Amino acid sequence: MNEAVERFDCLCDALQDSEFRVSRSPDEWPRLRRDKHPKNYDKLLDAVIPFLECFASAEPGVRAEMAHALTWISAGMLQHFVYYAPRLAVERNSPELIRWGWLAIASLREFADPRDLTFYFSDLLDAARRLNVDPRPLFAESVALSAPYTKKYLESVIANMLNHE
Repeated sequence: MNEAVERFDCLCDALQDSEFRVSRSPDEWPRLRRDKHPKNYDKLLDAVIPFLECFASAEPGVRAEMAHALTWISAGMLQHFVYYAPRLAVERNSPELIRWGWLAIASLREFADPRDLTFYFSDLLDAARRLNVDPRPLFAESVALSAPYTKKYLESVIANMLNHE
């Protein structure tokens, strides 16, 4: 567990020198938007997916420890990944990226307010619809990996999203 988190933190620190930089202050936002670079998403995927594999296979208590052990840079990289996952899934015709996106949300929910993550759920649901993938099993896996205090909220959000199809 510690090795996975440490490895992920090191990879995310290396990504800080790339196009996936997590801004350290609001003063940096305009510069990052102005100085856009083409993104090599494979670097981001290579950093995030091994961590998510380890996260998904861990016991519930260990998942919480893993999520809380992340640095703010690593959490920011997970948010970058969740933001880009729907678009990449559609562009690459990869339902697996939708699954990884929902697993990343599950890891972020350990310390983020689940209401802040609802936007990402809706984007991933839209990507699943575009790829003609049934989102229910993917949602169910993500909810199963969630912290107990967020399960009920997420189940209601997911039910509302699926009822509006």
